[in-house]
Amino acid sequence: MSPVLLSSNRSSAAGVGWVDVDSTCVLSYQVRAKGLDPAREALLTLKDYPMEGLHHHSGSMMPGRERELLPFRGTAPAGGRVSQVHKLTMARLDAGDAALEVRQGAERIEGRIQNVR
Repeated sequence: MSPVLLSSNRSSAAGVGWVDVDSTCVLSYQVRAKGLDPAREALLTLKDYPMEGLHHHSGSMMPGRERELLPFRGTAPAGGRVSQVHKLTMARLDAGDAALEVRQGAERIEGRIQNVR
């Protein structure tokens, strides 16, 4: 599993995650966050980004994607598996152009996913 550090420039909230893609292209993930309100629900999202340097083309041809993975309680560990990940998202995971994001109200922490094989 590849580690992911989730952080924000605007708050002290942070988290750590692990992401893995198995030989059948099933994505497994785990996340733990600190500094969020444990009584409120947070949402974990898998995001991917268009390739750098293609800004004038990427908006209409290959936009970034977001996939909500699961809601969880602020600081409780969360994890799961996704079996139908879009091919473009898989390619961006492989290229390091994807991230995990945790949102709780206006609070957002995010970490780039690197070295997923």
